[in-house]
Amino acid sequence: MSESETALLKMQREIFARMTPSRRLEIAANLHATARALKASWLRTQHRGFRADCYLPGKSEIARWELTYRRRLETLFGDCWFSPPESVVLHKLLFYREGKSDKHLEDIRAMLASGSIQDLNLLTDWISAQHLENEWKLACDER
Repeated sequence: MSESETALLKMQREIFARMTPSRRLEIAANLHATARALKASWLRTQHRGFRADCYLPGKSEIARWELTYRRRLETLFGDCWFSPPESVVLHKLLFYREGKSDKHLEDIRAMLASGSIQDLNLLTDWISAQHLENEWKLACDER
């Protein structure tokens, strides 16, 4: 994290710490209600083009796996929980199968190139279980 990012994170934490517990609870309740109403909410920040998609967990086998293997990382907004990268790839393959947007394949290629996928065997097991072999082949072919 850069010096300016560290300073911004410190400032945000100080502001949050000054909020009353009831205000923090109100903010959390509003976020929860909005997410429940929409089933998925999009949180965006323009800082370096960072964007995170936030989804409520479902009751599927995939959702249980995602919750079990989620990762806690420090961000500019405080500690956040993230799905494993393998899950992101799996969902991008599902989205590609539905809409055929090449953006999902490009994102997968970037993730593979970055080395963020830690368990390729687990990922290929999920790909097989979801019958996404053709979509996976397309993502891997143009690497």
